[in-house]
Amino acid sequence: MWFVDDAFNLVGYAALPLAVLALASAIGRRRGMLVTVGAVGAVWLAFMASTHLAVVAPVACRADTIRVVNSNVLLTNDRLPELAAAILPHDPDVIVFEELDEDIADVSPELAAKYPYRFTTDTPWVTIASRLPLLDQRRLRLPPGFPGYQPLTADIEVGGRRLHLIGVHFAAPIGTTAFREHQEQAAAVTEHLRDVAGPVVLTGDLNATVTSPLFLRFLWDTGLRSVSDGLFQSQSYWPVPPLIGMRIDHVLLRDAEVCHTEVFEVPGSDHRAVLADVQLPE
Repeated sequence: MWFVDDAFNLVGYAALPLAVLALASAIGRRRGMLVTVGAVGAVWLAFMASTHLAVVAPVACRADTIRVVNSNVLLTNDRLPELAAAILPHDPDVIVFEELDEDIADVSPELAAKYPYRFTTDTPWVTIASRLPLLDQRRLRLPPGFPGYQPLTADIEVGGRRLHLIGVHFAAPIGTTAFREHQEQAAAVTEHLRDVAGPVVLTGDLNATVTSPLFLRFLWDTGLRSVSDGLFQSQSYWPVPPLIGMRIDHVLLRDAEVCHTEVFEVPGSDHRAVLADVQLPE
């Protein structure tokens, strides 16, 4: 049920009401309530600890890294040239954009010149821009009614080896229809990855956190893991700014390593960009 999954995206914030209830119970000397809150808190801690199985921490960097940046630009963003200018100093090798319905050359000639290899959905929405050739480009097939939401796949050569790249924008699973669309996209990627051997990088706005049961199932089925820059992932989106933030924009890896990752502000968007330095295992 979509509303259960949606609630789990915010389960990290359950610590706040639990702390308030524990304090009130202690002050009021309500031992039964305190024991109940403590038990619920223990379950919450165990669940939050288990989500670390879904993330991968940075290792030491080597010379053969590839820098990936993901940015949901926001469809109504009227500052796209500034957004492009904010990404360029980070010097990525590959950029994946979501909610971009314009040609990159019209937004930023400088970015277009630096990233000549580009690939987009049938209806412009998701775009991969690369300074390296994009080999074996594909748009994964989805049921009718998903304009612009096809996952994009391509290969990139890194040190003579191939890295499989996937760019996505999963539907926000709010409501029965959108939840089903999200499941269809995840299923298409899962099925595709069954036939892919070797290192994989998937990046995009997945509209899910590592506490979402739907997202955890996707990670389990694909063997992907989300890069993390600390004990808890930095937030990339605030549904209730500035009070409630979450990480729904991800760089996911399989048979690959991350040696550095961060999030950074981009002008005009309601999402932060996510950066990851990825390297192939030795």
